[in-house]
Formats: sequence, C-alpha cells, structure tokens
Amino acid sequence: MARKLPVFLREREIEAFLACAVGPRDRLLCQLMLFSGLRVSEACKLRIEHIDFDEERLLVFQGKGSKDRYLPIAARMQRELREWVDGRATGWMFPAERLRKGAGHISIRYVESLIPAIAERAEIPRRITPHTLRHSFACLCLAKGATIREVQDLLGHSDMKTTAVYLHVDVSRLKSVVDRL
Repeated sequence: MARKLPVFLREREIEAFLACAVGPRDRLLCQLMLFSGLRVSEACKLRIEHIDFDEERLLVFQGKGSKDRYLPIAARMQRELREWVDGRATGWMFPAERLRKGAGHISIRYVESLIPAIAERAEIPRRITPHTLRHSFACLCLAKGATIREVQDLLGHSDMKTTAVYLHVDVSRLKSVVDRL
C-alpha cells in the first residue's frame, strides 16, 4: 500500500504559527502538541495530575491502544506550563470554557477547528490539521538528531514502519552522501 508523505510545519512556520495562537490556553495547547507530539485526543484529555514538574515529564494516560507513556517536557514550555497550572493540583489541563467549571475538557472538534484557523492567520498556505503538529514534532526531532527509535518511543508507535515514513521527509541528511558522488 502506497503511503503519502506527512505534511509538516517547517521551523520558521512553527514560530509564525505559535505567534498567531490567541490566548494562553490555545498557545500552550499548540506548544504541547508541537513539542511533545501529542495526538489531539491525548492533548484534550491531559490532566494536571499527569504533569510531573520535578521529573520534567508528562504522562500520556490511556493513549491510542489504551497505552500509557511518559514524555519529557520541552524546556521551552516549562515556564508557560507552570504559569498555566498556577498551583492547581488536579483537573483537566484544558477545561472547556463553556461547561460548568471542572465538568469537562476541550473537545477534539474545537481543536480541529482551532488549528486550521491559527494556520490561516499565520499565512501558512497548506492545509494544517492537529495531526500536522504531531508530524511536525517527528520531523523536527529527526532534523535535530533523534534516532528513528527515539521518535518511535516519543510518538508511542508500536511498529517501526509507522514511524519510518518520517525518514523520507528530510533529504538533507542524505545530501552529503550524494555530494560525494
């Protein structure tokens, strides 16, 4: 079966994208998805008690396939994450604003409409979805020197073939090979 290459944000687009996120909640949500590789459902269901500031990690509880995994918290998110939590010990990381306080988390549908709207404000010409942020995380990790096995662990993929698609995105790692010809 043929597999399409993933759509992802380039580094300069990531900064423009984040700059166009309105409000601290939406900005932090986008940062978590971009710099942790969370699936949209994992980001929506994240709970404050799953954040461990001492160990600088977060628990993805019951992710895809009902699997748990720990993810490191990127240094660039530490301050904003602490400010957002603001001493709260429990509850949804991203509670729904329209519901009674503590009644529920933001919806996947909300995030599915939020991400393209931010991309449009950032003047990114491609169709950007929540999963694009996950793809961007994987591509960025590989570009910064992560191994395919490390990316597999971070994304929570059980099969290396699922992760291997990201190897085909960045040809710069192959440039020195062809330059030697």
